[in-house]
Amino acid sequence: MSILIRQARYLIRSADRVERDVDVLIHGRRIAAIGPNLEAELTTAGKMTVLDGRARAVMPGLINAHTHLYQCVLRGLHSDLPLEPWLQAVVFPYRRQARLAYPDEAMMVAASRAGCAEMLKNGTTAFIDMDSTIGAAWRAWQEMGIRGAAAFNVANAQIPPELVAPLADIQRRVLEQLAECRALAAETPTLSFMIAAASPQMCSRPLLEWIAATAEAEGIMIHGHCAETAVEFRETVDETGFTPVGWLAEAGMLTPHTSLAHCVHVTPADRALLAEHETIPVHCPKSNMKLASGVSPAPAMLGAGIAVALANDGPASNDLQDMFEEMRFAALLHKVEGQADALTAQDAFRMATEHSARAAGIDAGVLDPGRLADVVLLNLEQPHLAAPGEIVPLLVYCAQGRDVDTVIVDGRIVVAGGRLTLADEAEIVERARRLGAERYRAMTAG
Repeated sequence: MSILIRQARYLIRSADRVERDVDVLIHGRRIAAIGPNLEAELTTAGKMTVLDGRARAVMPGLINAHTHLYQCVLRGLHSDLPLEPWLQAVVFPYRRQARLAYPDEAMMVAASRAGCAEMLKNGTTAFIDMDSTIGAAWRAWQEMGIRGAAAFNVANAQIPPELVAPLADIQRRVLEQLAECRALAAETPTLSFMIAAASPQMCSRPLLEWIAATAEAEGIMIHGHCAETAVEFRETVDETGFTPVGWLAEAGMLTPHTSLAHCVHVTPADRALLAEHETIPVHCPKSNMKLASGVSPAPAMLGAGIAVALANDGPASNDLQDMFEEMRFAALLHKVEGQADALTAQDAFRMATEHSARAAGIDAGVLDPGRLADVVLLNLEQPHLAAPGEIVPLLVYCAQGRDVDTVIVDGRIVVAGGRLTLADEAEIVERARRLGAERYRAMTAG
């Protein structure tokens, strides 16, 4: 299968490379060629789908470098609490109920499909889902055509006792999930696996060291939360003598293949450690604002040469899975202190594409021949986009998820005319609403 995008009004190869009136040719899973007048390929490429790009901005698919898809059915619950009380009021009750209903396959699949539908329609082509636990949810991602990294979340400290498992059981479960994920990925190469540490304070030192050793031995990436709140920072220092970032470094968790969500409470020494180990912080500005966690020093980290990625975080703490809005919030948030160029539109775009692709370990995030064909076409025939300015700032400050017309993932069209091509959106919404209501009743019973 081949796709030809003809005469794109704007082709955004990356945050700093924009072209006008060019074609994009996709063969199979990858971009084959970019340039003017590629029509000759129509006669030699066999079966071809042709897309009109004359009123479109063609850009890399956005990448959500940290989310929790199970939270798609937990929106609207206890929305004005800081993180630690919010965990007690929302997340831990959900997990207790999930254990009673384990494996609760229908619930996990319904939440995953709802989240994937939302992301695809908003121009997100790939994501890291921290909390993935069952293959049925991963198969749902594959069926919908989105690219997902299953970050298996582990913890064995500072959580309710009934949620604690022996270290050996955690290790066995992780390796079982890795094997299942690899089997599925062999069928559809849009799936990958990571090990995720819930946070430095929620994992014992032996567990952190095992994660680091296993990731290296198995050739997989590490993900997790780190330095999200002042409480976490203070407790980690009190218990270990190290900051959260420093404690992860002591356990061997900082590597070029590690991404850490939040990194709000980091010191200059922490930034030096992240830069030294080429570890990727993941900025979640909306979630950090909603949970009153603070403001990540993302501009300082970028200035230190650190590849800061961008993410929505969970649907119950953001609450939208819309990376256009996340880019806008990231760019605006850091101007509040009075420096207009603290985090530019180009910075935000790069964080949501190139840097997030690195966090997810995928060969995407820019549009060049040979790269994975994860591509978004935006409809520029909108009142709020009818402007002659630079296209990247226009998209960061003005574009919305509803402007997405076409989404291509791995060389396959998964959204056309703003509608999903591989799934029934009405059925996804109905099932998520119904099962979510059942889970809410169970959580609040008694």
